[in-house]
Amino acid sequence: MRLFAVLSVSAFVTACSTVTETSPASAYTDGCMAERVDIVDGIDWEAVQPNKLTLVDGEIRPMVIYLEEKRPYMIVVRNADRVDHDLWSPEFFKQGVAVESVQFGNKAATQGCVNGVRVKGRSTVTLRLVPVWEGRYELFNNKSFLRTPTGPDAVINVIQPRIGIASK
Repeated sequence: MRLFAVLSVSAFVTACSTVTETSPASAYTDGCMAERVDIVDGIDWEAVQPNKLTLVDGEIRPMVIYLEEKRPYMIVVRNADRVDHDLWSPEFFKQGVAVESVQFGNKAATQGCVNGVRVKGRSTVTLRLVPVWEGRYELFNNKSFLRTPTGPDAVINVIQPRIGIASK
């Protein structure tokens, strides 16, 4: 009975901290980079080239992603499946990057601190963000709040900016 109560509370807390089309951003904002407006302020988001991430057959493609620190990114997540998927990574979304906005399809972009994003079946979500801290972040594609014992579904590596010809 105690295990059931703990799992129920965990499910409730997790459900509240994943942003969806109809829910506001998470109220759990401890140390969240989204609050750092100075990081994303002044960026011309219209000039940022979109990067594509696809959810298909329950997989995240590509599975290994490299982002440069302090460079703005617009990531368009396309769910090619008929079922909803939750991209879950509190470490990445809250401390690894400054999230400027999350936009569901053609709706108005929302701002705030998130732990993850629910992508409805056959839809797209656009993330505008700036990586802040170098590191390796695990991304989970969950249908529930429990992480799978097999490990992450994708890995995001935030690296130092490249210099010279490699930066172009």
